Amino acid sequence: MNGSELPDHLRKRVLVLGVGNSLFGDDGFGPATVQFILRNMGLPHDTCVMDVGTSIMPILFDILLGDAGPKKLIILDTVDLGKRPGELVRVPVEQLPQTRGNVFSFHTFSARRVLQELKDRRNVEVIILACQAGSIPSEIEEGLSKPVQDAVSQAARIVLEMARM
Repeated sequence: MNGSELPDHLRKRVLVLGVGNSLFGDDGFGPATVQFILRNMGLPHDTCVMDVGTSIMPILFDILLGDAGPKKLIILDTVDLGKRPGELVRVPVEQLPQTRGNVFSFHTFSARRVLQELKDRRNVEVIILACQAGSIPSEIEEGLSKPVQDAVSQAARIVLEMARM
C-alpha cells in the first residue's frame, strides 16, 4: 500500500483477522473460524472479517501507518500454552513474547510491538482470541482435530458478541 489511505474494508469499526495455515492441522483454526462466521452468521455493518492466512503483518502495518482504521481488532489464531486442546484463551498483547521464535510470531516476526503501537498510538482495542492446538503437524495435513473443530462455532459466537460491543 502506498501513502496513508486505507482500503474501505480496513476502515470498518471492527476488524476480525483469522490467522493460520489450513494445510497444517489445527493451525487452520483462525481461517476456519472466519469461514464459519462468513457462511453462518450475520455480520454487523461496521465489521469486516478476513482470512489473512499467514500474512497478517502487512495488514497490521497498513493499519498502523494508515489514515484511519478500526477501533477494535480481533485476532483469531492457534496457540500452544499447555491448555486443553480446543480451549479458547484471550491473550493480552502484553503477554505476547517479544521474540520471533515464540508463540504468536504471527508467522513472520513478533507482532507484539506493532499491536502495542496500535493500542498506544491509535487507541485500537486489540483482542487476541486463541485456541489451544491439539496437533500442528510438521508436514501438510489438512483438517482440524475434533476439539479444535468443536471450538470454531464457540469462537465465532464470542467474536460476534465482541464485535457488537
